Amino acid sequence: MKIVALGDSITYGYPYLPEQSWFNMAAKKLNVAYINCGVNGDTTAGMLRRFEQAVAAENPSHVIIMGGTNDVYGAERPGTIVANIEKLIRLVQQCDAAPILGIPIPCNDHHEEAILSLCRDGLKQLAAKMTIPSIDFHAALVDSSGMRIKEEYHIDGLHPNEAGYQLMGVIAIEALAQLLREKVVAKSPES
Repeated sequence: MKIVALGDSITYGYPYLPEQSWFNMAAKKLNVAYINCGVNGDTTAGMLRRFEQAVAAENPSHVIIMGGTNDVYGAERPGTIVANIEKLIRLVQQCDAAPILGIPIPCNDHHEEAILSLCRDGLKQLAAKMTIPSIDFHAALVDSSGMRIKEEYHIDGLHPNEAGYQLMGVIAIEALAQLLREKVVAKSPES
C-alpha cells in the first residue's frame, strides 16, 4: 500500500513542514508508505497539471485529493472546482488506484467561505455519485456558526495551527483505518 495526498498548503502542512501535516501524521500512525504532494498555493487546475509527474509516476494504491480553497480565493466558480476534482478522481482511477476525497476545512473570510460551502456540497454529491469515500475535515473544524474555523484550531483564519493539524490527523487516521477495515478502498478485486 502506498498513499499519495494531492492538495494545497493544508495538505502540505503550512506554515510548518510536511512532517507536521495531518497527512504525514496519519500515514506514519497507519504505518503505510506515503508521499505528501501538497503544494502551497496550489489550485485544482494546478493539481491537474502536475498529476502525471507528482502522482501517477509514484504508482500509488490510494490517492487522497483535497483542494479548492485557493481556487475560491482566485474567484473560480464552484462548478469548475468540482469538475476539476472529478477529473482528478478519474485520473486516479485510470492509474488503478483508489481515490479518497478530502472535504476542505472552513475559512474565516465570509464571502470565500460561502462559496467554499457550495464547493463542499458539490464535492459530497460527487463522492456519493462516484461511490468513493470521503474524509470530512470540515465537520470537525467548523465552529457553531457553521461559517468559521474554530478559534483553537487556526493561525490565520485559513490555515490550521499545530492543534488543528493534529485533529485533522486523528480524523484521517480514523477514516482511513475504517476504510481499510471495510476494504472500501481496495484497488480492485484482483489486488
